[in-house]
Amino acid sequence: MRLRISACAHHPLNLSILRRGDAEDYIIIRLEMRFEKKGNYYEGNGEWGTGNGERGMGNGVKWMLEKDSGQSDAFNKGFAKAKGEWLFWLNADDVLLPGALKSVKLRIGNGIDWIVGNQVLIDEEGKVLKCSVGNGWHDWLYRHAVPHVYGPSAFFRRELLERVGGFDASLHICMDWDLWIRFMRSGARFERIGGYLWAQRQWAGSKTQRPMGAEELADQERELALMLAKNGFKITRGGVWLSRAWRVLNGDYFREWRDGRRMCGRKVGECAS
Repeated sequence: MRLRISACAHHPLNLSILRRGDAEDYIIIRLEMRFEKKGNYYEGNGEWGTGNGERGMGNGVKWMLEKDSGQSDAFNKGFAKAKGEWLFWLNADDVLLPGALKSVKLRIGNGIDWIVGNQVLIDEEGKVLKCSVGNGWHDWLYRHAVPHVYGPSAFFRRELLERVGGFDASLHICMDWDLWIRFMRSGARFERIGGYLWAQRQWAGSKTQRPMGAEELADQERELALMLAKNGFKITRGGVWLSRAWRVLNGDYFREWRDGRRMCGRKVGECAS
């Protein structure tokens, strides 16, 4: 079975898929090549290269560049062009861990609509900073606390994305959280993989880490409040503490601590999913 990747970005983008056992061997999709104008957008065939300087691995990557109204709109446009039955995304600072696609492939079937894994945070050099572990979906807890479902660690059926109407293009920060809520409300069958699928690079220039002024922070808080109100959710102090207690009881915190001792400081390419 072939898993197809659709990628959307507003900045120059390197998509990294790390191979097991070699932190320096990774695939890069080079997006600066052979743009061809078609109407109001640009389209072309991407070229594969690797971190050790190899090139010319064929033209299996399709990419396009066009104006959009934000990240959510770009996701919708990108997924509309995708051909596969299963979809996921990678942002500019995201990395798939070794074995991630194989782990997902082994879980596909039996009516599963949505597969999610755990994540690691890495520094600019690709060394692991922290492990983040989640568990099953709990409707009550996630009405009152943040769900532990991590962006590009989520793989989902095209039919599911179409069923809920795609990303809400009015959202620019919490669009994935909103999507998860609508997935579950649509009756999606959710399954979590216990391993790590995805790494997110933490650096000062990233969307989630860069310094923000008071006005931008206020805009983000308003967006989050509107998204939660739209879905009938409200983060409460009691819900947050219950969520933390649940994570203690089900062993999430222990696994984060145990895996962090094993993985922190290592190159992410050495960490199997």
